[in-house]
Amino acid sequence: DTAQKADILTSYGIQLGLFPVADVATDPNAFIYERTIGQDAKGTSTFVEIVVNSLKETQVASTLKHFPGYGNNLDSHIEIVRDERPIEELRQNDFLPFQAGIKAGVDSILVSPNIVTSIDPDVPASISPKINHVLRDELGFNGVVMTDDMDMVGLADFISQEEAGLAALKAGNDLVL
Repeated sequence: DTAQKADILTSYGIQLGLFPVADVATDPNAFIYERTIGQDAKGTSTFVEIVVNSLKETQVASTLKHFPGYGNNLDSHIEIVRDERPIEELRQNDFLPFQAGIKAGVDSILVSPNIVTSIDPDVPASISPKINHVLRDELGFNGVVMTDDMDMVGLADFISQEEAGLAALKAGNDLVL
């Protein structure tokens, strides 16, 4: 239950939850599947809206992750992931839970380290100005945008740690993890 999680966080002085997971994964064998609620875009959108609203009631900040949506891709903790899905598929499926969360007033959105070729074929999402453009200009998100862990292989094997943080900030992220 979201309120119970919020109580635990606040009892430790934590004011931001890095949840809910807004990814839509339909393949039970996909890496991210067990971290999702295992529903389609509509069901995930409803879940996201309920959790964001519940966190607002408890005054714990919410974070949607992993924009622009993980789908059934491989594990970016251990390799560079290239998401080859067309942008229209993302708009009609993966973006929907993020749009529901934005409408509900989510506080922050965490960007994945996956290379999403239909948006920016050249760099991982967490260091892509084009990803931030979609999030800010197309979806109208005005809150905090943060990277996923910059030490994940999906990013660390792409760019040096010395360059990654600055690249993330130049891309438009507000917070680097």
